[in-house]
Amino acid sequence: MTGIRSWLWAVALLVGVVVGWAAAMYVNAGPPLRDAEDAYVRYRNALDGTDSLLRSEILVKLTKKLTPETLPGATRAFEEDLWPLGNSDIRILMSYWAKHHPREMVAEVAKWSNLRVEQIAVTEAVSEIAAAEGYPAAREFYDSMPLHARQSGLVNLVLAHVDHGELSDLAGFITGFADHQERDRVGQVAVERMIDNSGPEVVQKWVEGLPDGKGNSSDIKAVAFRAAQRSHMANGYREAFQVWLETLEDQRWARGGWRSIGITWAKTDPLAAIEWARGLADEDRSRDVSMEIIRVFAVRDADAALPWILEQEPSKDLDRGTSRLVLHYSTRKPDLALDLMERLVSRETFDNARRSAELYWRRLPERRSEPLLARAKELSQTRLARDREAAKAKSVMQPATAADGAG
Repeated sequence: MTGIRSWLWAVALLVGVVVGWAAAMYVNAGPPLRDAEDAYVRYRNALDGTDSLLRSEILVKLTKKLTPETLPGATRAFEEDLWPLGNSDIRILMSYWAKHHPREMVAEVAKWSNLRVEQIAVTEAVSEIAAAEGYPAAREFYDSMPLHARQSGLVNLVLAHVDHGELSDLAGFITGFADHQERDRVGQVAVERMIDNSGPEVVQKWVEGLPDGKGNSSDIKAVAFRAAQRSHMANGYREAFQVWLETLEDQRWARGGWRSIGITWAKTDPLAAIEWARGLADEDRSRDVSMEIIRVFAVRDADAALPWILEQEPSKDLDRGTSRLVLHYSTRKPDLALDLMERLVSRETFDNARRSAELYWRRLPERRSEPLLARAKELSQTRLARDREAAKAKSVMQPATAADGAG
């Protein structure tokens, strides 16, 4: 009998929850919005929901019922309760608002003193102005915005140019942005579209045909190359990019290309990337790229990089990665960090890693910090004595070598 009562109670509870949820859905999203005050109340109820999925569903349903007359109630509800909301919640309202009054929306939102919301508003406004009035109007609006607010809308602006304008002068389009970060982002989006549409060979020829400039990182050729290398890697053209690099003979505008391959590859298969880098014909390039891959490996997945590094003989090639592990484990396993510190070959790298670790250890309780700092000091003194002995031995050997040569 007790079991039956428990079962009936559970069913009643479930029915109550379902009925309550259905009632909430109806009250919040069911009937049409009567006026701005009704919109305000129902949006406030929706925004108070703690279930993010349900909240988004209700907001979408409510926004489909909005009219220009009821919109002020919705915007007032959002303005009063911004902080707990996710970007997707905010974007639901902004997408409707931008379709009707994009410029007024951005002007109003700027008064809310919330950069996140302002950036979302600008992004939505750029798209809607471009669709309704064309690219020139969207560009004019974009340029009128302060830099801190407009950059989030840059991708939409470039896509608007692709969709509603002409890219016959892509280089001119990119250099039309004065801010170097905007140039890089514009170049990336535009070249991404080009490589999607036409493949890597077209992109490579376009980059090579651009003027060299003065060798600055903001030169159009350098900007285009950075965009091209990211697009090649993002679209699975790693081998094509490598073949291209081999023909460039270390052009100054193509600096960083080999590292780009290694860093990108290190994010998915670091051991394969290290093997590839160690097999590069140019010895200096091979060492530099290998070191950078190992560093990225250690930063992204310290627990996987640790056993691999410990299996290797200590060397300068490992120092970038080992020093990153020292920093990682100094806050988690300080004794392990000290063991790793001892493996660092470069004195400069050792000193930098030691200083960084000690900054953290000095904030620990004295009973814990003292032995760690003492051992770090001991390691430093041991290395200093060893370095002095090595320097002394070297100075003794040099005259003898000179005498042998004279004989």
